[in-house]
Amino acid sequence: MRNALVLVALAVCSAVGFTQDATSVLREVDQALGASSLKSIRYSGTGFAYNFLQNWRPDGAYPRFYAKYTRSIDFEKGVSREETTRSQYENPPRGGGQQPLYTDTTGVAVTGENSAWGGGSVMLTPQGFVRAALAARPTLSQSRGGGKPMTVVSFTVKDKYKVNGYVNAQHLIEKIETWTPQPTLGDMSIETTFSDYCDFNGVKFPARIVQKQWIYPVLELNVASVEPNAAVNLQAPAGGAQAARVESTKV
Repeated sequence: MRNALVLVALAVCSAVGFTQDATSVLREVDQALGASSLKSIRYSGTGFAYNFLQNWRPDGAYPRFYAKYTRSIDFEKGVSREETTRSQYENPPRGGGQQPLYTDTTGVAVTGENSAWGGGSVMLTPQGFVRAALAARPTLSQSRGGGKPMTVVSFTVKDKYKVNGYVNAQHLIEKIETWTPQPTLGDMSIETTFSDYCDFNGVKFPARIVQKQWIYPVLELNVASVEPNAAVNLQAPAGGAQAARVESTKV
């Protein structure tokens, strides 16, 4: 009985120590990214957007479009607004996505904390991940990403969605991954990678962002502008269950 109690005590102490280690790693990342000092952020750039699951064949990428992209985030409310202006890229057009686009088409997606779990979550951004993980019960593990050692901080959202953040030796987040139910694919992976961190107005932020849903990209963004603590006026979607989406076409 005494041995059993000792083993239980050791297990509890080990778990507590691991959580403290995860928290200390997050504190270092927080200091590097300035996450706690941010109430909001707005970033924009250009690149490519892809229409999810509209590929012309199963082993081909989703349809690609030129994209101008702006995202505003209110970290305190957990609300995000993404605005993407698409123009035709595929020639000839292949797959769906309302191709061919003869004029620019702008789509807006607003996501809140109660929206369906997916790639638009604030927690899947570097600063958003740090804030959410510090408020959760994070755990720590080790991995090798791209042939180099990485520290992996993990936590669970809504008691069912696991989120992993990969931290490099410079205390910067290189990748965030999670999974979400999808009617066609089942348990679908969402992977967002961050690279080429730069100082934007006193805040470190990636100049390159790529998000994959399943195995193909849905966004490839070259970030050109970052506004820390930007003046944003965002409200979560009514009802909160789904992201609110609006589309318009430039005539």
